[in-house]
Amino acid sequence: MSRTHQVTIMRHAQGLHQLNNNWVIVDPNLTTQGLQECADFIESSPAADDNTFYLIFSSPSKRCITTALLCTAKYLSKTPLGKIMVNEWFREVQHIYGCNQYSSMADLKAEFKDLIQFLTGNPDGWGKFDNKELLPESLEQRAILARLTIQRLVKEWSQAGKENIHVFVSTHSEFLPYLVEDWEMAQWKNAESRTYEFKDSKFEDAKAQLVETPESLKTRNSNRTEEVKEKWRAREKAQRDAYHQSTYNSTQRELGPAHKTFI
Repeated sequence: MSRTHQVTIMRHAQGLHQLNNNWVIVDPNLTTQGLQECADFIESSPAADDNTFYLIFSSPSKRCITTALLCTAKYLSKTPLGKIMVNEWFREVQHIYGCNQYSSMADLKAEFKDLIQFLTGNPDGWGKFDNKELLPESLEQRAILARLTIQRLVKEWSQAGKENIHVFVSTHSEFLPYLVEDWEMAQWKNAESRTYEFKDSKFEDAKAQLVETPESLKTRNSNRTEEVKEKWRAREKAQRDAYHQSTYNSTQRELGPAHKTFI
């Protein structure tokens, strides 16, 4: 039997912190415009296919969870648990900003009730990270762990006989280029989505690398030559790595190496 497995990755819809660049708001949810962006996605997305099996992941941030819930409402009944799987590997970079901190498990459970299931990824505990979180190599490693989480579940359900597995991931703009390993057109718009497949169809890749589908590339008019794309990717990656390294250095000077964020 033919088995097609794809991963649709979306940047969350507009959050309250994006109004007037109010980065101090802790764990903001969506604006009215953000809600409309989710509605627009639903309207443009195909109807739920009875032969498709869904796995839905989200960052622990409220804006991502709400985005995932609204954009995948018609698919929730086709997921293993009927819930969004909330995993810290998909969190945003620069957790020292209020908007990139997220609520406790208890608070999230109180708000989203039985619509979410926690998959903790952080061995140090929920919402606890040191400054090294900001280093490019840390972001690359976290991206691998996030992709491996998806790959593991797709492999398990595929081996169990599920066909046409479609994964949906709701995450953040700064983390996205590391997650998909693509710095060409690295700045994703609010509620922008792109679709990928695993490079290794046997799901044994130690880095669980993803490849964007031709249809997804065409949709966003990514028609540059590969040579030009590589130059853009290299430049964007160098700029982002330098920015995150600089942020890490500044945090070390201002807060000290022992500083941790506790949610």
